Amino acid sequence: MIAAWMSAGRMGAGWIAASALALACMPAQTTPLVATGQPVVTGNADYDRFFAEVSELWRSVEAAERDLPDAQAALARRVGIPETAPVDVLGARLRERTARLAVEGLTLELEFAGIDAVDSAEEASATESTAGDKAVGSIPSQPPPTPTATLRTPGREPERRELRLLEVVAQAALSGATLYAEMGTLPRRTRPLEENAAGLRSRLDQAFADASQRARVQNDLAEAAALLGKLNERSRAVANAADTLISLLDEAANTAITGAARRRASRDAARSSAAPPAPPTPANPGSATDRPARPPTPKPAPADQARDFEP
Repeated sequence: MIAAWMSAGRMGAGWIAASALALACMPAQTTPLVATGQPVVTGNADYDRFFAEVSELWRSVEAAERDLPDAQAALARRVGIPETAPVDVLGARLRERTARLAVEGLTLELEFAGIDAVDSAEEASATESTAGDKAVGSIPSQPPPTPTATLRTPGREPERRELRLLEVVAQAALSGATLYAEMGTLPRRTRPLEENAAGLRSRLDQAFADASQRARVQNDLAEAAALLGKLNERSRAVANAADTLISLLDEAANTAITGAARRRASRDAARSSAAPPAPPTPANPGSATDRPARPPTPKPAPADQARDFEP
């Protein structure tokens, strides 16, 4: 078994003179100070804590936007296609490779754990959004426990040449699950900060006696509030891309079990069960929701324990 766990997701002197003159004539930097990585220090603990939390979220989104393409690029290199290949091309090539391994006796089982908690958090967030202010107290400031990804080889021991591919698959699965959890729940973490920003704006007069400092902090609060909205959009884009990667791997790396990908089938079944089942008809003797969408996870035999390993 390849188990991926996370206890847990910048010439000449004349040319120099001309450049200096051009920089001097440029307008002031418009990037919010909180998004530059520099700490916003006001001298007031409440305000400094708020800016530090916003900056931490910004850094996590920036890191996620780098890490997910890196994981896909490593997978693409290993299957012999360009790093920038579309994800559907990557999925097709990976399925070809894993199907070939299955023919050679090396079957795979990829299991994600903890993703259901992320999906539940997404559904709860949607419910809270429609419920209004009554649900504010239930919004967590931290993401749910980080999911894990486990890749097993129940058929036989992988050879060295095969092991290199499996390690990349396991790492990509871990990266996808981790980033899906972090970015999928980030909008829920920004909501308390957005509400906190409103409270901090209302207390500016009491917190800062100096008018110039008060104006600076007020401007920083406005920039931070706008940045939170942008971070929500960017995090959703990363979460969607991570979800696509998870589905790709779930389909390609489950050759030991016939049928649809287990994790995707589980999610679809959960969403379908929320709707009333369609009445059976002669052409459709049973509703799709009446049939188990996900086969039980097979338990490895004691002899298979020797095949469990971590990259």
